[in-house]
Amino acid sequence: MSVRLVESQRVPRKGLAVDDFAQKRSVEDALALLAIPGHTRHEFLSSRVDTRLYLDYDEVLESPLTPEILKDRKDKVVARLDALLGPFSEDKTIVYYSIASRHGFSPRHGKFKVSFRPFVRGLSIPYTEIPLLLRSMQQDDFWDLSVYKEGEQLLAAINGVKDRDDPRVLTKEHADDPDAWYVAQILDDNALPFHMPLELGQSTTSSLSSLSTSYTTSLTSSTSSTSSTLRESNVDAVLVRDVLACLRSERFRDYASWRTVGFALKSLGDDVYLQEFQEFSRIPEYDSTEAQKACRELFERASTNGVTFGTLRHWAKEDDAEGYQRACAAYKMRSESSIVDRVTYDKILDAARILYTKLTSTQTAPITSVLRHDVSKAVFDVHVLLDDATEGHMTMALDTLHVRGVFHVGTFEKYLNDSEATAIPVVGVEIASVHKDLPPDLQWRIMRPTGTRAVFSTESNRAMIEVLNVNSPGKETANVKYDLKTAAIKKGQLSLLNDAYKRAIENAVVNDMNMGWAINIGTVNIYNSEASSDADAGRHTDEQLIVSLLDAHPALLGRVKFAPRAKTDNCNGLFHCDPATNVWTQRHNMYFEAMLVGLFGRMPEGDVNERDRRHIESRRGRFDVLYGLASRALDERFLERLDANPDLFAVANGCFDFSSSSGEPVFRPLAPEDAVSAPAKWDYCAARAAEHRAEHRAEHRADLERFLAQLFPIAEERRLVLAYFASLMTGHRYAKKFLVLTDRRSGNNGKSSLLLLLEMFFGENYCQRSTKFVCRGDRAADRNAHDAGTEPFRGARLLLAEELKKHMVLDDAMLKQLTGGAGVTVAGRSYQLFA
Repeated sequence: MSVRLVESQRVPRKGLAVDDFAQKRSVEDALALLAIPGHTRHEFLSSRVDTRLYLDYDEVLESPLTPEILKDRKDKVVARLDALLGPFSEDKTIVYYSIASRHGFSPRHGKFKVSFRPFVRGLSIPYTEIPLLLRSMQQDDFWDLSVYKEGEQLLAAINGVKDRDDPRVLTKEHADDPDAWYVAQILDDNALPFHMPLELGQSTTSSLSSLSTSYTTSLTSSTSSTSSTLRESNVDAVLVRDVLACLRSERFRDYASWRTVGFALKSLGDDVYLQEFQEFSRIPEYDSTEAQKACRELFERASTNGVTFGTLRHWAKEDDAEGYQRACAAYKMRSESSIVDRVTYDKILDAARILYTKLTSTQTAPITSVLRHDVSKAVFDVHVLLDDATEGHMTMALDTLHVRGVFHVGTFEKYLNDSEATAIPVVGVEIASVHKDLPPDLQWRIMRPTGTRAVFSTESNRAMIEVLNVNSPGKETANVKYDLKTAAIKKGQLSLLNDAYKRAIENAVVNDMNMGWAINIGTVNIYNSEASSDADAGRHTDEQLIVSLLDAHPALLGRVKFAPRAKTDNCNGLFHCDPATNVWTQRHNMYFEAMLVGLFGRMPEGDVNERDRRHIESRRGRFDVLYGLASRALDERFLERLDANPDLFAVANGCFDFSSSSGEPVFRPLAPEDAVSAPAKWDYCAARAAEHRAEHRAEHRADLERFLAQLFPIAEERRLVLAYFASLMTGHRYAKKFLVLTDRRSGNNGKSSLLLLLEMFFGENYCQRSTKFVCRGDRAADRNAHDAGTEPFRGARLLLAEELKKHMVLDDAMLKQLTGGAGVTVAGRSYQLFA
């Protein structure tokens, strides 16, 4: 037994013999290489050699991975494995499985990825047969089938990283397992060749014998005549495969039915569906070279005999009505969503390269090929392969020129006409008629600097028309600026501007992007003011989607709040509570849109359908659904409660709660109801703290005490200052907390180190301002000048101001207002005043 390994997936293979890039190694040598953590090696699998039965489960998520998410996905993987391998156990075949995983952030997707790789012991199988097994068990929709490529397959090896740009490591779920269990090419001594479970095939000895005879007979009984029947070449290839998957196993065990399937597939194209016919014909017991040759002979020489694809559809409906219904529904959805029928590959590649050039200013690698593409709901969606062997994904809204690209170097997003340099010309519409002062001979162009603004301007900038709220149908407003005058544009004139913008974009798509094939005038709608007649047909309303979302995720409203007074250009007033820390953060709307897409993507089919998901993934749909969520999460007093509890001092892993009647702080985890957004960045460990209190010379404590003793050499002074800073952990003003520290020395007095220590301890509860804030102004008119600068201090426990000068006078009235409280007397030493 030997193992073939490739040093990395980037090793050149084209035109080389297998031994040139994947030499055979002994099992011992291979395991020694794979035991090195963080390697980049991959297994090289050949479809002609049996391997372990291996499976792959992947899921991409918007949010960080939590232990709860990983446990839920692993439970699903285990349940599917048990269902898949159960028939083998019933057939007295002893099988075991081990699971490897590679979770974490995926640079390629720009998202978080869950990845499980089960390996089964006790069976051997050509890996290209695994999809057949999964389809037979109706599990092909759960597992990833992209790891079973025809001919050869590179399979990520145990203990190795995904790639040099992706540090995720494939590790064993049980660390004590031998590495050999996770190598697909290492088979157990007692591994049995794969057999289709009896309950799937309904096979008998006689039927298998007749099948063998059928294959042999087909070599001599096939007619040599060439078909002249019209080919049904426009049939959807995915529908063909789905229909074949619905057929019962008896269809390929009975010779007459098997031949009819071949005739029907032949009617679709001379050699187009030969591979599908071979896949359909494969039975593990008789998957020999002679049997596959019989398939080719029949397919190449047989006439259609009047059999069409309709026969297969009729059989599929009889054999698996539910599966056939799903296949037809999926086919209908594909037909309705795509408008890129019969577009040549060169045109798609050309459009992708133009879009890539306009989207990225610094191209690290050119596009070499298009992997897949689609145009649905006026969005051009294309996946590409770059010259450095990495994949990229780009989308462009044909109605707004909004583009987004995700590549291994980062994510790019903008409007193609977002500046004067990229403005597109207005054609076919004379927009000067929107206002009487505009001359008719101006050359107009249009920009989209933000999602809410569109700007018409002339090259000399003599005139400008600004349209606001362009993303809110019916709420648009516009004004014109000409010769230093500004005037509002009447509501009735906005339709002319809409038409001008629409034609400008169509012109840019056709001429600048060379994508005239993608324009469908009925669906391209610049302002969404007139939805196409069937765009919303068959989907739930936004209100129904929100209700379904909250039913599926009832805790969501507890972690999302909308504070309208917090709206800014970058964040629209939505706050999110991190489930891991329970800390609130104001997030950009794009974060919440991505979160909604992820949540809806994980909801069951009964709650949302495919049209719902397409709507939610569209720009308009994400905005509308997020608006509905924000209306339910509205909390006009949320900002008042945020960081407003004076009894809490929050740190990275919890908070000190001073609300106890005993006066002793209690350390506990944060809760969403605490409304904390500014915790200190350090963790508290009660056990370590107890050790430090018991051992006065514990680690770091002696150094800290030595530093404080140098800073405050008088013990009573030191106790007073430390008590002062400790009292700031609570927001209650029990004393007049204003402290001035002076020193005769002009430097080297530990001031900067003390400020750094305080900043580290208080975190975002710490503010630093100029001494002018605490000092009285030179003029009487400056007396209340501080009031406008107090807003940043809201929720802060400590304000520091450095470098007081001798001539400065403290603003005692303002300080009393800020630090006032019940007076306290502190016993201390007598202070000597220095001139």
